[in-house]
Amino acid sequence: MADSSTSQMTATSSVESTVSEFLESKVSEYEIEKWYTTCLAMVLEKMMHSGKLATADFLEEVHHVLKRYRTASTNLKLLNDQRILLQENISEEVNISRMRFGGPVDSLAEQSYMSNILLGVINATKRTKMKSFDQKTFNKSVTQHYNLQSIVGRYGPETWGHLGFCHLWGDRNLCEIKAAHIVPKFLSAPAISHLLGNIDANDAKEPSNALSLTQLLEPLLDRGIIAIVPVFSASNGPSRWKCIVLQDTYRDAAIYVYRGEKDIVKRKRDLDELELDFLSAKRPRPRYLYLRFMLSYLNAKRLGLDDVADRMENGRFWAPGGRYLHKAILNTIARLVCGNKAPEELTKNCFDTTHNESMNFHDGQNKIGI
Repeated sequence: MADSSTSQMTATSSVESTVSEFLESKVSEYEIEKWYTTCLAMVLEKMMHSGKLATADFLEEVHHVLKRYRTASTNLKLLNDQRILLQENISEEVNISRMRFGGPVDSLAEQSYMSNILLGVINATKRTKMKSFDQKTFNKSVTQHYNLQSIVGRYGPETWGHLGFCHLWGDRNLCEIKAAHIVPKFLSAPAISHLLGNIDANDAKEPSNALSLTQLLEPLLDRGIIAIVPVFSASNGPSRWKCIVLQDTYRDAAIYVYRGEKDIVKRKRDLDELELDFLSAKRPRPRYLYLRFMLSYLNAKRLGLDDVADRMENGRFWAPGGRYLHKAILNTIARLVCGNKAPEELTKNCFDTTHNESMNFHDGQNKIGI
């Protein structure tokens, strides 16, 4: 019976992984096309206004560009609608299987919060929208928090409103940039606040729960393809962080292409071990980055990506895990999502009470606060 149950869960996970990877690759393809055609239209408009392109030529060229944009937008909407339906059906089947064969719930507190958290974890890679969330205001608060407006000083006031900054890729066009939540905003409910140990927090609006990324990089973080981990050093200055690529499936896939006098192609592998660049001493809160790291780990286990999970379990990225999360509830989520408790190496320093004290994680002379 146990062998049959394990086989059924493995097969379901394999199907889910295959469907998810295919859909994600197609979504990325259409997103890149939308972004590229938007930028191309802006370039054509600037060329027309500067006199480098005749109005008639502009209208002819932009007609083709907008046609490509509309096609990509339509296909993306249709694909997203189909993806949600497929992933909900598959996730529900996987969830039921794992709940059936998982271990017992440890406490009443876990029972109170696990259903909401579990639902969010299972759906963490979906493009869930919050109608009431003001993304524009959030972008401004993140820009101020990290002093990103200082980038204008490098080039002059004429760049205001046109130039933005990505913590991974540096100076970019402002239209490419988005304040990307580390812990997804639809997970920042009281249940997640309880898991983080700060029940009164409004994590969805907290600027330290975000990084400034291009719209091409944000989905990679959301889907657990990349993660942000600490760079341990003896320096007493602000903490340092780097990006790691967790999933090798599309490691060589292009995520950015610029066609010009000199073509520029950026691939996922170029993000591996890339250190984040900050314009001030402000940093994202480590507890958010650690929760995102654990969500990526659970997602890898859920999809049967054992090579990814093994890399994350060896303690090389967070060694040892900091006191960022409620250990009992985290273990319950892990059991329900992937059938086992989270590895001790990742949870041994997590706190066991709902009260979150002012805690720090030390590694030699390096200190990373919560």
